[in-house]
Amino acid sequence: MKGINRFIFYINGGVIFLTLLSYLAPYVNPNSFWPIAFLGLGYPILLILNGLFILLWILIKPSYALVSLACIGIGWKPLYNLYALPTHTLDTTIEQPNLLKIGSYNISQLNRINHLEGEKKEARKTEFKNFLEQHDLDILCLQEVSIRNMDDIRRSLDMVTFFHHDNYTGIISKYPITRNGTIKDDKDKTFAVWSDIQKEDTIYRVYSVYLQSNLITKDANQLIKASDLQEPKTWERVKLILGKYKAAIQFRAEDIILLKSHIRDSPYPVILAGDFNDVPHSYIYNQLSDGLFDTFHFSKGMQSTYGGDIPLLRIDYILVSRYFNAGTFSRELVEFSDHFPVIATLAP
Repeated sequence: MKGINRFIFYINGGVIFLTLLSYLAPYVNPNSFWPIAFLGLGYPILLILNGLFILLWILIKPSYALVSLACIGIGWKPLYNLYALPTHTLDTTIEQPNLLKIGSYNISQLNRINHLEGEKKEARKTEFKNFLEQHDLDILCLQEVSIRNMDDIRRSLDMVTFFHHDNYTGIISKYPITRNGTIKDDKDKTFAVWSDIQKEDTIYRVYSVYLQSNLITKDANQLIKASDLQEPKTWERVKLILGKYKAAIQFRAEDIILLKSHIRDSPYPVILAGDFNDVPHSYIYNQLSDGLFDTFHFSKGMQSTYGGDIPLLRIDYILVSRYFNAGTFSRELVEFSDHFPVIATLAP
């Protein structure tokens, strides 16, 4: 029995060691040492494993459970960003005109609508239109949206738009757009668009962001469904996934330098929305959320936003200036895309 306990203890120690290393992910630039970022991506799994070890030790040697419990406690911040406990509540006495309702949605070219045919396709298009109309958004940030879909949505909602075809990203607003612009990387590729939107006497600077995709969804899905550790092809696919992930996070780390600089120079309250293609326990999120508030914390529980086969991924965000004091947040479980839309109602 002692031998079994010792074996479990060593395995538990390995999980704790990896968990502690993962806590460095928000602070280590992927261009300096990228493997730490991969551990950050795996933080929810490491958290679950630590939880299982705690339960196991409670049954066989309770005092040992304190080690994993302490490990989880040290990492309270990633846990805070994984599971929301509302820190601000919306004052229902605020008059409706003073509220601002924002949505962000990577519609993935409406890939879960366009693959349908005939009446089914038309019915789903109507459902999508009704979904947008029912939420009555003031501002909608879209990613992976074609100019045709952008025009259809604009006409449906009777709103004004700004769209950039380079990265299929746009902003739709119920209120006047006074200025527009794009943010490009060193290779002259657009990765974010922005608009100054005026509501009554207040101007907001709204960013719609689509950061470099990891381009690993198809490979990861195949690995999940048909992985065999004895097959050389499995390890070739793992190597391919790691290579793509490394390249993508290093691109994103370069792009956010430009994005942060632009945000710092904004003369107006900022709303940063979009698909970051990275999790909250990451360098990318940590840098972009610096000085901004993640509206996810207006909600309760876990709110993963990726609807593919890879679980527990929150990669779509609405971050706002501290100008906003309270609000609500929701993640809508609709299947028009492989992402779920996020919606925040903000109160100044």
